[in-house]
Amino acid sequence: MNSEINFMKKQPKKHTTFLWTGILSLILLIIVSGVIVLQKNNLQSEIESLESKRAQIESVLMENQDRIRSDRVLQQLRQEVMALEAEMFPAVALYKETLQLLQSPGNLIGYDFSTENQFTTEAEFTSLQEVANYLRSLEEKAYITDSQLNSAGLYESMYQATLTVTVDREILIEELGDDA
Repeated sequence: MNSEINFMKKQPKKHTTFLWTGILSLILLIIVSGVIVLQKNNLQSEIESLESKRAQIESVLMENQDRIRSDRVLQQLRQEVMALEAEMFPAVALYKETLQLLQSPGNLIGYDFSTENQFTTEAEFTSLQEVANYLRSLEEKAYITDSQLNSAGLYESMYQATLTVTVDREILIEELGDDA
């Protein structure tokens, strides 16, 4: 019987440590890679949801800006209309009133509304008394503040008179403003 006795110490396997270290490193690498991929996916989904929310907020903001812009335009238009209404002067209604005071509309020769609160009219009358009556009927109007006879002369059988009339703008607008 032959028995061999090996007195040599067993050498640890050199490759086992490297193998376990490699396997552990590989497992850790897989775990870390998995965690990074999961975080990347989570962050990417958060980014997409935030982008979606941002797009919604931008659309709401644009709608609000459009509404605010249209409100500003509307307000500006209202202010312009109010300014125009404040400046509006019923010149046509004043002309019609002045024409009605004459005995015949055909007697009016000229009408000039050149200044803000004054107009000049030239008309034909059959007599000087008719000129005076016309002046008196003008002065009876509440919006007339002054009337002057500039000239009166006899031309061919009719008297031609030129009158300058001053009006109170506010009273005129109150009385004749709706007739413009």
